[in-house]
Amino acid sequence: MKKKGGRTAGTPNKITATIREKLELILNQCFEDLNIHELSKREKIELIGKILPFLVPKLNTITVDENTKENQFTPIEVRIIKSVE
Repeated sequence: MKKKGGRTAGTPNKITATIREKLELILNQCFEDLNIHELSKREKIELIGKILPFLVPKLNTITVDENTKENQFTPIEVRIIKSVE
């Protein structure tokens, strides 16, 4: 059965965007009010652990075995050159 109506693929959800904007405002206010110097080392580490997944995208793992095609990955060349000071 063919899907009818709704958003086309790639169209952002307006409600989600609105909620994200409001959450961003709330979080910004919380961070402005937060005094990092009053936190213990443990509290700072816990805060970083809770915030980090929202700031840095989570990486996906890949598995490479003998069945992986050679042309599936683009090779990356890294050249180390001696700097002249």
